[in-house]
Amino acid sequence: MSKTAPLYLRLPSDLKDQVDLVADASEASLTHVVAGLVEVGLRNTDVEIERLKGRIVELEGQLDDVRADRDGLASELAQLREEMSRGRAVIETVSQRLRLQVGDCPSCGLPVNGEQVFIAGACSEGHNLQVELFAQPSAPSFRQKELVAALAVVGIALGVAFMVAKD
Repeated sequence: MSKTAPLYLRLPSDLKDQVDLVADASEASLTHVVAGLVEVGLRNTDVEIERLKGRIVELEGQLDDVRADRDGLASELAQLREEMSRGRAVIETVSQRLRLQVGDCPSCGLPVNGEQVFIAGACSEGHNLQVELFAQPSAPSFRQKELVAALAVVGIALGVAFMVAKD
């Protein structure tokens, strides 16, 4: 027989009434019913504690996964920012090069820049530079070497931009 120890307990009256009903229905003493309920409660508490410990381990694993995902995304974001920065530098370089004077309009003699030749296709007076420049390769007012240099710079810049975008 296990050793017993006194326990003085005060319960709300409705709970005491329920314990009395269980004791009467099972024909057991009030002490025996209370001891059994406490034992079941403690066992259930141990089970609940173990379940919660398992849940904690599961959630810690999920947290580790989320942290790893976050770190991977942070690294990817840093790479994208670096690529954007390089892309902006390429765009700025191309933009600067397009503003450089590459020659004079064969029709009116006004200076023309890369943007007028490659994008607008016309000088500030509206003369079609692509037709006039390439139809008259020997026009004395046009500087072919400057145009070739500008084309090379634009080609290189576009190539770098495509490589940056590809990575």
